[in-house]
Amino acid sequence: MALPRFFVPRASAAPGTDTGNPVALAIDTFAIDRAGAASEEWVVGPDDLGLLSVQPVEPADRLLPYVRSALAVREVSRGPARVLAAQSLHLFEVLGTNRTPDLPGLDDPVQLYGSLLGPLAPARGSEPLVRTEGQLTVSRGDILQALIAGADDAFVHVDSTTERSTRTMHMLLPGGRLEQLAKGCDLVLAYPALGAHADAVGPGNEILVAQILYELLTAMGTEAPLDASFSSELGQAVRDGGLPPLSLVLAALSPAGEQAARRLAVQLNASGPRPLWRSLLAENARVVPQLLAAAVDQATPAGAGGSILDDNAVPLRLCERLPRVLEFKVPEGTRAFTLVTNGKRYRQRLQ
Repeated sequence: MALPRFFVPRASAAPGTDTGNPVALAIDTFAIDRAGAASEEWVVGPDDLGLLSVQPVEPADRLLPYVRSALAVREVSRGPARVLAAQSLHLFEVLGTNRTPDLPGLDDPVQLYGSLLGPLAPARGSEPLVRTEGQLTVSRGDILQALIAGADDAFVHVDSTTERSTRTMHMLLPGGRLEQLAKGCDLVLAYPALGAHADAVGPGNEILVAQILYELLTAMGTEAPLDASFSSELGQAVRDGGLPPLSLVLAALSPAGEQAARRLAVQLNASGPRPLWRSLLAENARVVPQLLAAAVDQATPAGAGGSILDDNAVPLRLCERLPRVLEFKVPEGTRAFTLVTNGKRYRQRLQ
């Protein structure tokens, strides 16, 4: 069996044949479109033992009723499953990460640890899949791009315990060289897993994905700071519970501008009790803040509305209820803004 080039099996772990147990909880669905073959639709999720499993969607009577219901909800709310052009595809349950602190760039390596399952390849026919423990090496940019590109196709769950919807994010990652990827080979579909904590937090992995994003983004902010200071009053209010947790985003129009925004975000976060600021390209601003928002609490105090004022006390945004991610535009040259909420004012310098 050929493994993806960038996947290295754990030395003491022998590959094992998959049990073939049916999926007990759906966390993803997709179709594979292969040259010269009919497309196949698959559903992915843990089995009753908690191991990552995959099975064809057809025949539907082989799916567990709860899985069929989840697939129906997903298709009605989000449309048909996405189609992947792949000749050979592995699934990877990510149980841990290891990054290199002194290599903080987008192209620098990150090692993902977990269990690889596959390959889903037409030549295997009805042969059982092989499960192999080990590590997959990718770049920070690979992970960030995969999460952004896959966000719209995240699997939506209806959680009856928490009475809210939640999502399971996935990452389509390169497991080999470009020439192999172009042929549809060495593709790895990875799922950050909650592992032993899954029963406590319910379905979905947004909390874990947000933590991965936070670690990757903050590790990249090592440039010299700009002349801007953090609002200690605003940070203290968040820490003390006087305000709900916030995540503020500086969006830039170009990669060069993003570097400047990143330096500013690092300085703004430097003296505060918790990170509030993130930087990213404007073209990604629609998706990434939603992921980062999963890192903060769901509950917002009732009536915690507010307004954002510019230097001249002109309202920039009015909120009946403060969102988990607070986004607003400021005029060019603005030196500060003020958040007004619960009868208090919090001023933040930008220059």
